[in-house]
Amino acid sequence: MSFDIRETRLRNDFKRVRELVERSELIHILTTDGDPPERYHFRFTCRGVENLNGDKPIYRDVHEVSIYLHAEYPLKQPQMKWLTPIFHPNIHITGAV
Repeated sequence: MSFDIRETRLRNDFKRVRELVERSELIHILTTDGDPPERYHFRFTCRGVENLNGDKPIYRDVHEVSIYLHAEYPLKQPQMKWLTPIFHPNIHITGAV
């Protein structure tokens, strides 16, 4: 039996993600890729700022992000990309976090 640290971590992360989704009405898993999953597509249903119109915020209630747990995960941070427009100082206009 081989012991793969990354696979174990991915399985544990998936279990935690499912537990979080079960406890929350705000987070939804739309798709996953891999077994165990290394790619996630999430939907968040909460109010956030999509953009600004002059000095007034434009709000959005549904947000989608993708998360990729690449080959160097967990030694290096996952890749996260915002798929819907969002106005945030830590998120590039392309959606890169």
